[in-house]
Amino acid sequence: MNAIKSAPIAPRQIVYLELLTAEAAPQRLYAETIDVMPQQQRCWARPLMLAQWAELDGPEEAAIAPLANPRFGRPDFGPDFDSSHPTDLSDLTDGPDLLWPSNLFQVALDTDVIPLLIRLQASTSPSDPDRSRQLVNQFTRQFWSSR
Repeated sequence: MNAIKSAPIAPRQIVYLELLTAEAAPQRLYAETIDVMPQQQRCWARPLMLAQWAELDGPEEAAIAPLANPRFGRPDFGPDFDSSHPTDLSDLTDGPDLLWPSNLFQVALDTDVIPLLIRLQASTSPSDPDRSRQLVNQFTRQFWSSR
């Protein structure tokens, strides 16, 4: 999967990494940009949350997702996909920071992120540093093995 060119990333923006594979449910790791290092083409980001959607039902659906979204020119999970309603949302605020190639991040839309942040805030379970670390590590391994 090629990264999609978007607006330049700036500190304090919300960005995400998207993981789309035939083997696993679609996921997005949302993070706040701490710093951007243009000469190294790196971004220092602090994870906020991991959003996961229901797994695709079969190989037919896996073959057509992601579909191209011509309006945004970026991958999309399909015509009925609603990015504000993941089936699972995990708090990663106590997880490790990422130093990641900046071209792999996509700038998140406010209309996608704000409902997720509100839902995360309304969650009664406090953030668990060990669980956050585990989820970030698992996402990182899956992301790089899918490339």
